[in-house]
Amino acid sequence: MAKRRSLRRLKQSGMEVMFERYTFDNYEAKDKYRAALLGRAKDYVEDTKGWFYIAGTSGSGKTHICTAICKAFIDKGVEVYYMNWRDESVALKNDLINGDSYSEKIKRLKSVELLYIDDFFKGGASEADKRLAFEILNARYNKQLRTVVSSEVTLDG
Repeated sequence: MAKRRSLRRLKQSGMEVMFERYTFDNYEAKDKYRAALLGRAKDYVEDTKGWFYIAGTSGSGKTHICTAICKAFIDKGVEVYYMNWRDESVALKNDLINGDSYSEKIKRLKSVELLYIDDFFKGGASEADKRLAFEILNARYNKQLRTVVSSEVTLDG
């Protein structure tokens, strides 16, 4: 059931094509960095919990690796939710202001077995973005839920 829900959500998110194309098997590990990245991603799939954060420039393979991770977890029966940060953070902030379905949406992000946040803080982060990110990530940290994040923002700033 979790696999079906995840596949349906991937299709709705528009990620279905990437899901078919971006696998570990067709990732091109052209250099030592990419080979090490591929190894770490595969190791993450074998781990029982934790987070996977990858930062780099556009075109560096972040989405490919993260999508392959999600595919591997879905194949294991783990429920995965794909969140495009730019689109969904705007929608969530609007829902909060307008009193729409914020609590339902945020609850899903805080509780799904594996959340993949793509393009985290791409284009910068307002104070509202930071509060939203903290709400989601802190809840996931406290519940020890798997979280995969890709970003152009490195951890050192």
